[in-house]
Amino acid sequence: MKVLVVGSGGREHSLCWAIAKSPKCDELFCAPGNAGIDSIAVCVDIAADDIDALVNFATGNGIDFVVVVLKRHWSMVLLINWKPPTSRLLALMPRLPSLRDRRVS
Repeated sequence: MKVLVVGSGGREHSLCWAIAKSPKCDELFCAPGNAGIDSIAVCVDIAADDIDALVNFATGNGIDFVVVVLKRHWSMVLLINWKPPTSRLLALMPRLPSLRDRRVS
């Protein structure tokens, strides 16, 4: 499975480290990544908020699974299976639940 992690911080580094250990992960990419992540995954020079470029990269490189860690919602991890048509996925994104939709104590 080809996996793309979106982001460049410590959480993304931890996720890349854990995902890289999985026998299901054949190739691991991180956009944009950082120097520490570069030793675990292939860093791709795409900004985390450049949706068009991320979609083009994912579809053009046969990415099977995308992990997005949203900085605004630091404890939310959004996992997206990239197999369905990208346009349908992106249309669903605004309706996905986030932590701001729930009260957590």
